[in-house]
Amino acid sequence: MMDRGLKEVENPSEMLLSGRPTDAPGTCVTCAMEGARPVLAEVQALVAKTMANVPRRASDGFDFNRANLLLAVAEKRGGLSIGMCDAYINVIGGLQLDEPAADLALVLVTLFWGVSYYLVDLCLDELQPMNLNAFRFLLAFLVLAPIFWKKLRHINRATLKYSAIIGTLLVGVYAGATFGVANTSISNAGFICALPVVFTPLLDLLFNRNRPDKNLGVALILCTVGLALLTLNEQFRPAKGDLICLVCAVCYAADMLVTEKAVKQPEVDALTLGVCQLGVAGVLMLLVSAVTEQPRLPQFPTIWGAAIFLGLFCSGLAFVIQAVAQQYTTASHVGVIFTLEPVFSAIVAYFFANEKLLPRGYVGAALMLLSLLVMEMDWRAVFRKRTD
Repeated sequence: MMDRGLKEVENPSEMLLSGRPTDAPGTCVTCAMEGARPVLAEVQALVAKTMANVPRRASDGFDFNRANLLLAVAEKRGGLSIGMCDAYINVIGGLQLDEPAADLALVLVTLFWGVSYYLVDLCLDELQPMNLNAFRFLLAFLVLAPIFWKKLRHINRATLKYSAIIGTLLVGVYAGATFGVANTSISNAGFICALPVVFTPLLDLLFNRNRPDKNLGVALILCTVGLALLTLNEQFRPAKGDLICLVCAVCYAADMLVTEKAVKQPEVDALTLGVCQLGVAGVLMLLVSAVTEQPRLPQFPTIWGAAIFLGLFCSGLAFVIQAVAQQYTTASHVGVIFTLEPVFSAIVAYFFANEKLLPRGYVGAALMLLSLLVMEMDWRAVFRKRTD
C-alpha cells in the first residue's frame, strides 16, 4: 500500500526475506506456491519446556494437524524429547503453506465416486435404495472400526456431535443420489451430484455471511444453462431423478460446510470423524429401510461384488482418503479435482451401460464442468503468469 494506492510487489520473496538475520536458530526458508508464483517464505519455530500438564501447540500459516504429526515423528524417529514442550510454528508474511502432493489420492477418490453411479444402478436391480445405502455404509464402518479402534476408544463429545450431524446429512446425500440414479440416467446423476462446488459458497453466504468472490456469478449462469441443456426434455421439464439429484448436491454442500467447521476445532480428530459418520449414516439408513422397505442381503454374486466395492472403496476408503488428504492440500485444489467425478461417471456409463447423451446434453455437461472450473480457478494468477 503506497500513498497513491496499491502497487504490485514484483519480487515478494525478496520482501518476505528482507531483514532476516543470518544463521538464526529456529528459522528456515522454504519454497511455496502462492497462486501460480513460487515464493520463498521464512518458517519460524519455537520449542520450550512447559510447566503445564498439557503442552500448548499453536500454528499460524501451517496446518495444525500436520504440525502435530511432524512433532510426533520428530520425537519418535528423531529422538527429540519434545512431548512435554510447548511448540509454536509461524509462517512469515501471512502465507498459508499447503502440500499438493495429495492430489493423486483425491483423484483416486473421485474415480471411485465416478464409478459408483454405474455400480449403484446395477445394484438397484435387486436391492432397494435405502437397503443398498445401509449395506455399504455399515460394511464400511464394520471394516474400518477395528482398524482405527485405538482412535475410536478415545472419541470425545465434540467429535460425536459432529459425527451425528454429518452422518444425518449423508443420509440426504446418498438417498438423493441413489433415488436419483433410479429415476434418471447415470451421466445426468454424475454431473448434477457434482454441483456442491457451486452450492457450497451459496450456503456459506446465506448462513455464515462469507461473501464469495466474483467468479460465483459467472459460474452460476454457466451452471444453470448447462443444467437446463443436460436435463430438460422436449417439453422443457426435467426428469424426476434430476430434481432428486439436486437434493443430493445441496445436502453435500451443507455436509462440507459442517465438516470444515468441525475439523477446525482442535478437539475434533478428522479421521475419527470420518469413520464415525459412516456408522451414524449406516444406522439411520437401516432404520429408514426397515420402516419403508424390506431390507435383505444381495442374492447374486454380481450384486455382492458391486455392493462390496461400493462399501469398501466408494464409501469407506474414499472418506478416509479424503479426510487425510485434505489436511495437505487446499480447498481450491480439491474443488478442481472433484470436477472430474462427472467425467468419470459419464465415461463409465458410456462404456459399461452403453449410455449416450444427446448433442445438447454434451454441451450442457461441458458448460457445467466449465462453471466448476470458473468457480475454483484463480484467473488473476493465470493471466498474471502469462503476462510475466
